[in-house]
This record gives sequence, structure tokens and C-alpha cells, in this order.
Amino acid sequence: MSRTPVFLLTDFGTRDAYAGILRAVVVGEAPDAAVLDLTHEIPPQDLEAARIALASATPSLPDGAVTCAIVDPGDRPAVVVRARRADGATLYGVGPDNGLFSPWLGASRPPYGGDVRADAAWVLDPPRGPDGDRRTTFDGRDLFAPAAGRLARGTPPERFGVPFDPDELVRLASPAPVARQGAIRGRVAWIDRFGDVVTNVPVDELPAGRFVVEVAGRRITGPQASFADVPPGANLAYRGSFGALELAIAGGSAAADWGVTIGQPLRVLPLEDDAADTAAAEATTPPS
Repeated sequence: MSRTPVFLLTDFGTRDAYAGILRAVVVGEAPDAAVLDLTHEIPPQDLEAARIALASATPSLPDGAVTCAIVDPGDRPAVVVRARRADGATLYGVGPDNGLFSPWLGASRPPYGGDVRADAAWVLDPPRGPDGDRRTTFDGRDLFAPAAGRLARGTPPERFGVPFDPDELVRLASPAPVARQGAIRGRVAWIDRFGDVVTNVPVDELPAGRFVVEVAGRRITGPQASFADVPPGANLAYRGSFGALELAIAGGSAAADWGVTIGQPLRVLPLEDDAADTAAAEATTPPS
């Protein structure tokens, strides 16, 4: 029997048993499932971070994969979402209808999503006690993980959910960069654990040649192809692997060193002459 992969994405952390309980419940429903972690280190209730994590993982998910995503469920409806990727892969998601699945709703931009589109959705009925009241506050264990396990076992989603139009799923706006007066005005979308800065500027909107990024009072020239292109401590502006402009310090934390925070504005400008290139390059060279 093939092992359907179930990927877990939560803000539970790993100190408590919550993430392990999800794995146990999924395996209880589908003993042959391969239960894997995307991450449990989403900051508590941080939907922006959750959707970026889902978007970055989506191109790598195998056909038939089930993603159980639980971040800030609150009192939102619990849903199963089916999506089709451009390469023909079918993906399933189980989680709250709070915008977390925005990367699967089409028209998403890096680093928020790619060429994938939800084509079906179902609402899950929450577990209730004999009196009809909700009987649990741990929906991850009692609602989401069981549904993910049943999907992995091969149960059709219509067996345990009420269908509804996927266009009605909650969407979170993806802030888009703006081109103005020869510059691209964007923002910091995410900062990873290394302190690397992910922007909301898609790589296909960057200037064709050399450019400079202005952020937090700094000017960083680019593009560099990899960290190997610069000495330790030097600044980089490069085309990130998730389709967006990224900024970093080789061997250091750009966010900490520059004082950059999520949501901070930035500008990208083409380098038009050698003088500008030299001035910007001097600004990116680490002090000796």
C-alpha cells in the first residue's frame, strides 16, 4: 500500500506534546500514512507567517499530499480544500477558513504563492457532545487531524464534509509592490531564522541589470548569484529560491544588523552608471 504523505504546519511549537498528538491521531486514522512536519514554529496566531510557509512549500509537495495546517483557528469554519497545481498535482489542505489557504486561491504573488488553484472545498462539522455543544477546545486533535488521516486513508472528502464554493474561502490580501518614478516600492514580507530578509518584490519584476535596494537607511547592490559570490560579512541582494528578492549578510543576520522588521518599506532602483554603482558598492562593503 502506498504511503500518502500528511504534512503538518502549526504554531504549536515542539516543547509541548501538541504536535506529537497530531501525528498520533493521523497515524491512528491512517497507519500507512507518512506523517511529516513542514514546521511547528510559526509565531503564535501569525497568519502571515503561516501562509508564506505554505506558499513556499507548495511547489515541493508531492501529488496527493495532505497538508494539515492549524494556526489561529478561533471560531472559523473548519475546511478541506482541494487544489490543482500547474503540473497536474492534486493537493489537499485541512485547516481553518481564516485566510491561511490564500496561496491556493489563485493570483498569488511570491513569496505568497504560485501557479496553484483551489477547485473544491468542504466544511467539516465540529465534534459535538450529546447535548449538541462543542465538546473540545483542541480541534487539532479532535477535528483537523482526524480529517487529514481519513483523507490519507483514501476517504473521499465529501464523506465527512459539506461542499461549498472555493471562491468563498477567506482571502488575505497579498501586499503588492508598486512601480513609481523608476523605482519599485515594496516591503519586507518575512525574516527567516538566519535573519535573511524576504521581500514582496517578485524576481521577474526586478531591473534587468544591476540594481540597488534601499532599506533601513542602507543601500545594497545586486544581484549576487549566491553567498559564495561575496566575502563573509558582506551584504547581498539576490533572487531568492521562492521567487522573491531577498537580502542577507553572508554569515550574519541582516535583520539584526540593519534593524529591519517585517512590513518595513524598501525601494529597488536600477543602477544607471558606474558612479552610482561604486557609491552603492562602497555602502555594502563591510568595515575592515
